Amino acid sequence: MATIDRHAATLALAHALSAAERGLAVIPLSRTKLPALRSPH
Repeated sequence: MATIDRHAATLALAHALSAAERGLAVIPLSRTKLPALRSPH
């Protein structure tokens, strides 16, 4: 399980860096990030 999480984190970082290189804004969030407002759904 830890290997899958590490692979997912590495892949996410690669995508974030790729987006940043193209000039897109990248906002880092933790896995425990909760929405500021509750969704009515």
